[in-house]
Amino acid sequence: MVNILAEPPTWKAVMGFDFDDTLMLGTDQKDRIDPQFFECVRWTRANYGAAWGICTGRSLPQLVEGFNDGKFPFLPDFVVVREREIYFPGQFGRWLPHEKWNKSCDKEHKKLFKKCKRTPLVPCLRPPPWRWRRVSFLSRAGTC
Repeated sequence: MVNILAEPPTWKAVMGFDFDDTLMLGTDQKDRIDPQFFECVRWTRANYGAAWGICTGRSLPQLVEGFNDGKFPFLPDFVVVREREIYFPGQFGRWLPHEKWNKSCDKEHKKLFKKCKRTPLVPCLRPPPWRWRRVSFLSRAGTC
């Protein structure tokens, strides 16, 4: 079972890490995570009161699978999954959602996707023709 570290008396900083191919290396690597990483996190939490978390595009079940693959000795203080949903570790390995934030994000995403169904996407991605003009860059030496 993966441990949850005791919280410091006061959180003073936040560290967030991308997961895939940043913190967690590919499957062809012997050590998927640098062995000293968790020692550094533990020391930083203890000495600076820094919360640490993982931010990823993975879903929560996929991230938990990654924790098992990476042999995490303890869980992060928070995770941001699917690029927006926030969860905190709870008892018995369960993840507790930040209800207010997650519901708000879900509502806003539904509104955005509803709007996109009504509006063609391609014109939104390209600037209007009147903005297509030649751009020159100047430097101290002259035109680039």
